[in-house]
Amino acid sequence: MKTNSNLLYLLLLGLIIQFFSMPAYSQTYEEYLKQQKKEFADYKQKEKENFTKFVKERDEYIQKLDKEYSDYLKQEWKKYDLFINKKPPEKPKPVAKPVYKADQAAKVVNTVKLEKPVVKPKVQVAPKLPIVQKSEAEKFPTRHKQFRFYGENVAFDYDQKFISTFPSNISEQLISENWDKMSKINYNHLINKMLQYKTDMNLNDWGYYLLIKKAANQISPGSKNAATFIEWFLLIKSNYKARLAYKNTSLYLLLPSVNNIYGVSFFTFNNVKFYLIDAKQKDVFTYKKDFPEANIIMDLDINSPINTAENIREKSLNFNYLGEDHTIKVKYNQNSIDFYKDYPLSDIKVYFDAAVSTITKETLAEQLLPLIKDKSENEAVSLLLNFVQTAFAYKTDQQQFGKEKFYFPDELFYYPYSDCEDRSVLFSYLVRQLLDMDVIGLNYPGHMSTAVKFSEKVEGDYVDYKGQKYIICDATYINAPIGRVMPQFKDVAAKVVVLNNHKNLAEKKRKIWDLVYKAGGNHGSNGQDIVFDKEGNAYVTGYFNGEASFGTHNLKSTNNTNDIFIAKYDNKENVAFAYKVGGKGNDIAYGIELANDKYFYVTGSFNKDIKFGSHILKVKNFGDVFIAKLSAKGGLKWVSQAGIEALDSVNNMFMASFTSDGKRISYKVYSESENFNNYGVSIDSLGNSYVTGSLTATTGLSVSNLAFNDYTAFNPVASLKTENDKLIANKYNKSIAGLFAVIHLINNSGISLPGKMAQDALNKYNPSFKKASPNIYSNIGRVQFLKNSQGVVTIRTDNSKAVYFDAVKISNNSKFKVSAYNSGNAVINILSGISVGKAIIWYDLNFIKLLKDSGDVVFDYDSDHTQKKVNIGRDILK
Repeated sequence: MKTNSNLLYLLLLGLIIQFFSMPAYSQTYEEYLKQQKKEFADYKQKEKENFTKFVKERDEYIQKLDKEYSDYLKQEWKKYDLFINKKPPEKPKPVAKPVYKADQAAKVVNTVKLEKPVVKPKVQVAPKLPIVQKSEAEKFPTRHKQFRFYGENVAFDYDQKFISTFPSNISEQLISENWDKMSKINYNHLINKMLQYKTDMNLNDWGYYLLIKKAANQISPGSKNAATFIEWFLLIKSNYKARLAYKNTSLYLLLPSVNNIYGVSFFTFNNVKFYLIDAKQKDVFTYKKDFPEANIIMDLDINSPINTAENIREKSLNFNYLGEDHTIKVKYNQNSIDFYKDYPLSDIKVYFDAAVSTITKETLAEQLLPLIKDKSENEAVSLLLNFVQTAFAYKTDQQQFGKEKFYFPDELFYYPYSDCEDRSVLFSYLVRQLLDMDVIGLNYPGHMSTAVKFSEKVEGDYVDYKGQKYIICDATYINAPIGRVMPQFKDVAAKVVVLNNHKNLAEKKRKIWDLVYKAGGNHGSNGQDIVFDKEGNAYVTGYFNGEASFGTHNLKSTNNTNDIFIAKYDNKENVAFAYKVGGKGNDIAYGIELANDKYFYVTGSFNKDIKFGSHILKVKNFGDVFIAKLSAKGGLKWVSQAGIEALDSVNNMFMASFTSDGKRISYKVYSESENFNNYGVSIDSLGNSYVTGSLTATTGLSVSNLAFNDYTAFNPVASLKTENDKLIANKYNKSIAGLFAVIHLINNSGISLPGKMAQDALNKYNPSFKKASPNIYSNIGRVQFLKNSQGVVTIRTDNSKAVYFDAVKISNNSKFKVSAYNSGNAVINILSGISVGKAIIWYDLNFIKLLKDSGDVVFDYDSDHTQKKVNIGRDILK
């Protein structure tokens, strides 16, 4: 996505204009805030004692966990023998690149054999939940450190009481004593800072481990044992499973992983491999019991491209297809390559499924999409296959590195040579990303290939996988057309590597949601509100207002308020069932999860009593959240309430857990975090369900409305100036303070802004804009912003047609929700209808994050959550 700076300014200006172009109202924003404070005063006073008690109980709970774990660590540790996954088993690869010769090609079509899959027990992954944190002082004596992390500057303060040394006479007693010391200091400030960097850089679990490792080495540069202890402690307190080990005079870190890690020592406990990171030992002393709140097992999958500083390089690649020469210039980020260099060798599926860095993803699309546009599947796949076969020089890993190494897709553009796994990884990425076609990997002894599922008839060698025909496409068999297996492998059985196709899944979701929009439904969040079962049936939820028609199922909301819909579409996109849940208030579903092919779960918010089947759910205070378990046929098994209580503006996140039959197990409240976004419903291996939400992020909770009556007294310019000055005085970056002033207003008000009024405001306050950007100025007149009473902003366009602002497309009835955090930062969550890109390819925009201190704006888009960061002062207003 190439983003025009004037466009970015327009997107931000569009919100600012809303404020400037408001009619004059009888009630100022300041008066509204006073009114709201008064209305909530009684409620706050009533809850104050209960909340103080709750915080005290939470601190006591953490103290109890720490004490119990300290006592456990004192017990004698057990000696464990360690083993090594040396490398993925294979036979030697061909030293010379295999070249296809047409006269060698057999006319007979081969059905390639597949190995019978070996069913291995899966690592049970627990739901990701917020971090329970103890209360800590805001100010305390600190030290400051900073370091470079793949091009980014990481700076942090930490409690000066952090341990910096660790004696060499290691014992269980000594480890327990240091656990006690660390448990008593102010460690959460550092953890929250590291989690913020994790979020800002879009890091996965391994990236977070590397970040913690570097921070620990900065805190204790002179003691490896102390640094290892700090790594272990910070990871545990970040909810990651980690264990400490020792042998003789050294401490070691043991990390569990969902994926295999090759060349690293490990032991297995309850089907989970714990890897000895950064060390070579045959045995160590350690323990069995994990810290109770630590539930995350490290996952090496790279589901989103990392968002570090850019260090752009370019590689030119040449290939000839059907007599026509092509040159492809692909850009890559050297900082991403350096990150991959620090990656452990893992399962080949990790590399197949990895997200590609932003700049590489975009240049590949820009260079290759025009070449395959309007071509048949056969022609398009053939061109991509020829590109990967012939544009790269061939060498095996042993020839190039002296050891086995798998590439992430980006790395083919950095290293001079590649082999069969690397080419298969890149080819499968291109077919899935650019053509939205399903691909599987074929792992032969000593060779890796792929097979593609076509929707049109294609002849050639193939595999039959789950009743579907996949045509062989070998990216290492130079000049071989699609449908040709290497002769030496035609009678060799291959293992199937099942690959994720995020784009295909996103397209399936989009098709169902297009039907939902036409029926009258809307997204309740930009999280998971649609799931598919193994048969391809879709289960979807959200909200509607007024009337909605899902096939023959006609729904009507109560008194034209927002009510919830729950619907199922079969694999032919026919409506299997649809019904409403709601009452007289604001009811919005925001999460759905499939437990298995028999049951699914839905969660949503409501602020007045609602009816769910024959059940009446009662509201206390400002609202509540429900969770319901339903059968695949739509029958209600049970419905329960989270029972929201003891929330305030700071501690405004919650989690409620339930047994498989709907009994509430626990309810917890957490301090607000911008680094947690796993809101909705999730299920663990025992069938227990977990509901998470927050007053800030969950649609329908804590919604306030500003009512205006008269259009004579309010001066929007003066009020904006006042709010802007207040924010600057509170250390908001000057370049972004005005935007935040508008965010504060729009998040607490009901506004209607015709585009003509926005143009009038530009004419008055920025008269040069019309001449400088005539097309943008004209399109502003084609949109209007409407804020409803439930916190959702709707954008409507003239004649219901999409409006284009360079690289942004805004469809009619686009919707977004603003989340304003206590830190001062804000997130504009796109619920529907806004995309970024250009004529040949468009990506859904997920959210825009505004950072008050730096003036940075982060754009998150596409199903892999690709991110781009710009700075208003440096990049937009320069």
